[in-house]
Amino acid sequence: MIISQKTIEKLRSLINEETEYRSGPKLVVFFNKYGFADLYEPGFPSRWIYTESKLKELNGKPELDKCIKDLFAPINFISRFSELDKLIGDFNQYLSFDGWQVVRQSQTITFQKAKSVDIDSEKSKEVQPNEIEFLKAEFKDISISSLPVDSCLIPRSTVERNQAMPVRQSPVICDISYWQHIRRCIVRYCQQISSDIQ
Repeated sequence: MIISQKTIEKLRSLINEETEYRSGPKLVVFFNKYGFADLYEPGFPSRWIYTESKLKELNGKPELDKCIKDLFAPINFISRFSELDKLIGDFNQYLSFDGWQVVRQSQTITFQKAKSVDIDSEKSKEVQPNEIEFLKAEFKDISISSLPVDSCLIPRSTVERNQAMPVRQSPVICDISYWQHIRRCIVRYCQQISSDIQ
C-alpha cells in the first residue's frame, strides 16, 4: 500500500498521540517491530520527525500494512471500542483518497479497496452552525418580556410588534437587530445566574 503525504501526517498523529501517547522510547519499540534496529539515545529527533521518517521508509512495503493493523488492533482498545471505530473512521477519510479503507471485522483489522470519495455527500454531513437557527432551537421558549431587561435595550421593532408588552418609561429605544439583542440579553442573564450560584 502506498499512501499520500496527508495520510502519512494523519497516521503519524494517530501513532504519536491519538490512539495513545507514545514517548520516544515507546516509538522506537513500536517501529522496531517492522524491521528497524533503532536505539533511543541523546540527540534523538522529535517524536513527529522520527515517526514521519519511519512511515516514509515503510510506505509501499508490506510492513506499512502490518503497522496500521497493529495500531488499530482491538486488543489495544479494551473498554474503548467506540473510540477505536471513530479513530478508524477518521483515518479512512484520508486513506480513501489513496484508494483504501481500514475495516474492523470483530477483532480483525483488514483492508478493502475504497469506493470513490463522494465529497458532496461528505459536505452534507458537516455541521454548519447558524446563529439564528441556534437561537430558535435553544431559546424558542424564552420570551423577551420575561428577561430582566431595561426597556431602553428592547429593540424598536419588538416594541412596535408587541404594543401590549409592558414597557418602562425610557428616553431612548435602541435600533439594534432583534437577534443581536436577544443574544446579548441571554448572555447577560446567564452570567448573572452563574454569579448568583457561586
